[in-house]
Amino acid sequence: MTNIKAIKEIKSKYNFTESVELLTKKAESLSWKVFKIYDLQDKLKNFGVDVLSLKVISLCNPEISASIISKDYGRIYSALMPCRISIYDLKNGDTFISMINMPATLSTDVKADISEAINSAYNELCDILEDMQLNS
Repeated sequence: MTNIKAIKEIKSKYNFTESVELLTKKAESLSWKVFKIYDLQDKLKNFGVDVLSLKVISLCNPEISASIISKDYGRIYSALMPCRISIYDLKNGDTFISMINMPATLSTDVKADISEAINSAYNELCDILEDMQLNS
């Protein structure tokens, strides 16, 4: 596991394909919407670049998003939307999942309601990943 504060990374107890399927199902069961799944391995192959399995899943919780971007002062945080979770294999065959640690990216001058919404989104995403984490 990496110690980069801005990125949360976990080792999945499932293989790559299972991780993608389980994550999207769990997210949808918790009212998150899957906007798009980017297959970076496939896209880069089109440009002659070979990389290991890697998908980026764009997710959105409409209620949380609306609570942020419905306010003029919250619209700047649309740069964090939709939330993205990466699932990827390493050369040793292990599957990892990572996402931006959104609360760690916030400055101290963020209005309380925006900070609360961003923390809520991050905590819900952490809940989605909790059952997938391999306890080392």
